[in-house]
Amino acid sequence: TVAVATATLPLAGGFVGIIPALKMIEPPDGPARIGVDPLVQLVWALSLSYFGIFFAVPLRRQTILVEQLRFPSGTATAKMIEVLHGLSGGAVGTRGDGGHSGTSVSDTATASGSTIASGESIHGSTPSDLNCDLDVQNDGAHLVRLDGEAELHARGRSFLMAFGASFLFSLLSYFVQPFSNIPVFDALCLPDWTRWHWTLRPSLSYVGQGMIMGLRTASSAFAGAVVAWAVLGPLAYQEGWVHGAAPNVALPPPPPASPGSHPSCEALVPKGAVDSWEFGAQGWVLWVALPLMLAEALTAFSIILMQHIGPLVAAHLRKDDGVEKGHDRFEVAPKSQLVPAPMWLSGLLASSALALAVISPMFAMPVWQTATALVLSCLISVLAVRALGETDLNPVSAVGKLSQVIFALIAPGHVVANVIAGAVAEAAATQVGDLMQDLKTGHLLRSSPRAQFYSQLIGSTLSAVVTVAAYQLYSHTYSIPSE
Repeated sequence: TVAVATATLPLAGGFVGIIPALKMIEPPDGPARIGVDPLVQLVWALSLSYFGIFFAVPLRRQTILVEQLRFPSGTATAKMIEVLHGLSGGAVGTRGDGGHSGTSVSDTATASGSTIASGESIHGSTPSDLNCDLDVQNDGAHLVRLDGEAELHARGRSFLMAFGASFLFSLLSYFVQPFSNIPVFDALCLPDWTRWHWTLRPSLSYVGQGMIMGLRTASSAFAGAVVAWAVLGPLAYQEGWVHGAAPNVALPPPPPASPGSHPSCEALVPKGAVDSWEFGAQGWVLWVALPLMLAEALTAFSIILMQHIGPLVAAHLRKDDGVEKGHDRFEVAPKSQLVPAPMWLSGLLASSALALAVISPMFAMPVWQTATALVLSCLISVLAVRALGETDLNPVSAVGKLSQVIFALIAPGHVVANVIAGAVAEAAATQVGDLMQDLKTGHLLRSSPRAQFYSQLIGSTLSAVVTVAAYQLYSHTYSIPSE
């Protein structure tokens, strides 16, 4: 849980997309200074992170205990831990506190239900038969443990080899600058194609990202790059729709043909006509890409909404809430391991007050706008978590864009407020989703929900400091956003 919380915060805190975006639209000496001031970045990250963590606590009962959503990644993690540690079905299948047993990881693997759980009576078995069964079970667990250790060592070797290769490659690219971005079309006397960013950047990091994304996503991204920078961008420049500077500044006339067709080996397309966000193709293409992303995000979210709003209403209308005489029949953890309601309620109120106190003055936003963003993030995160529990996909980008669309209606013209609304929604959905995956793993392995909650707080707090330091180091080494 600590490791996941540490890795989640750079995304939940907006250090990947939101802060670079704010840095572009806010002047460096603006009221927020979030793009350059590490203290501002730290307070921002903590306020968003704590809000999402406290809001996730009450969702555990409905999604994991009552509806028993799958959360595939959390379930797979529990199974992997069970295999690597050689846990028997009885170790993870039931509790010894007299509560109702939940879903067992071993039951997931053995649909016949033949696993013997601790505390169950074994009828018709003699002591000798029982001892024999236990011996076989222990031998099987030993073999599983050995197989798990061998697999773990093999994966460790693969990790170290890949890490070393990428490290050496990155080191070479840093000290040999031409190797970091090879203009292959310059060698073919097609410099305008180089100007349109058709270069070769030999980075093993991008190779790894492509491996994780998969063929369909990577192919779609490549198709988008071809359409934007081989078709739409050159077409916009050819037709005079984009310029390298303000319209009143004299510019070279556009080339008579498409880029790369002239005999000279000097680029005719000015750099600003490609890279300028205000007058160049970079900004023009953005207005084509955004509707494509927004339409798909809203469509996907609408489908999720229609699929889940009915069950939510039906569950609310049912009088049976599972609580009888103070005993919750759905809960499998002892009371000492649960996060008390006063704790998460006071934490949610305190983190909301912290977010209001931090975000409103930081970006000169009215308090009602920040409060609206927090309320929207709660409502949207509930649906996002349900989608995550069923499909293993957290529609973070979709919920962020939906919040931005709503803010475009209630606060038109406020660009910073629009970005902040998306940031708050994405942060809440990210933190809630990751903590729910961890709680699902803990539920299957009978871990303490309170311990996982504390671990999430510890990991997020430490990660905020590390992330801000890493962002400062990276921003001083590279330009953000990069080319």
